Amino acid sequence: MAKTPETTPEIALLQRYRAGTCTPEEARQVDEWFDAQENEGVPPLLRRRSVQAINRAVLRAIRSPQRKRQNGFFFLKIAAVLLLAFMAGLFGYRQLYSAKDLHITYTTISTKAGERKTVILPDSTHISLNNVSAIRFADNFDGKTRAVTLTGEAFFEVRHDATRPFIVSTGQLHIQVLGTSFDVRAFPDEAQAKVTVASGKVGVYSTQHKTATQMLLPGQQLTYNGTTATYSTSQVNPDDQHAWQQGILILKSENLREIARQLERWYNVRISIPDTRLQQEQFNIKQNNESLDHVLASLSLSGDGFHYRIKGRQVQIW
Repeated sequence: MAKTPETTPEIALLQRYRAGTCTPEEARQVDEWFDAQENEGVPPLLRRRSVQAINRAVLRAIRSPQRKRQNGFFFLKIAAVLLLAFMAGLFGYRQLYSAKDLHITYTTISTKAGERKTVILPDSTHISLNNVSAIRFADNFDGKTRAVTLTGEAFFEVRHDATRPFIVSTGQLHIQVLGTSFDVRAFPDEAQAKVTVASGKVGVYSTQHKTATQMLLPGQQLTYNGTTATYSTSQVNPDDQHAWQQGILILKSENLREIARQLERWYNVRISIPDTRLQQEQFNIKQNNESLDHVLASLSLSGDGFHYRIKGRQVQIW
């Protein structure tokens, strides 16, 4: 004689599980089944509520006078009920939290070529934004962290708050502090990103390659190469690294191609250097609000020499 649904081993197991009379091994089997239905992104509280809803759905299916006697079809029905119950809980969670997230508004502040700005965040942190750069942040910092996104270069003077870390995210790096001052340079068109600490302690790691966190102290600079996923640290004068705030550009042992990129942002020009060998030549430069013509002439004298021509916003170096 065929067994009724009430006497099938599976249904009996579910009934013992709900009553708390099953063996530890039986409980483990049922728990594993429930765990397989859960979504890792759902908080524990919702998971518990979903399992409770699933248990209720199982009992309704077991007691339903309309149930099918065929074991296979019957368990397909139970599985469908379980899935619907869990999905209903998951949908409610997403509706609730998505609606909440939609109320978060963001502010983006950017600069053009030749322009610099000072930004004061809601927590009183000061940010100096360099040329062709942008900062994005939530209009309130009510969460457990104070998070901003940077494109380009900025100098941060972070207000100390031991309970809420300040986090700067770029396309390559993740920088976390509690309260300190530091410079971040991370332009999308440059393979290297740099973090230089002026005061306090800064933690840095790669968001793309999950490198170990590097702790930096005052006077230390981390240079990260996104192409090779490698980094190096060095001792520098931090005042040189953010002298651009006062309109002073200081570059040491930089190749001409990198210098040209900075001059393009500084003077709002386009610079062409057809000679690839000349692009790699290294120069030192310190200029204080001088004209582009003066800067190029000084550069030429500091190295092996080169020619240049300025025509409107187009510059050619050879």
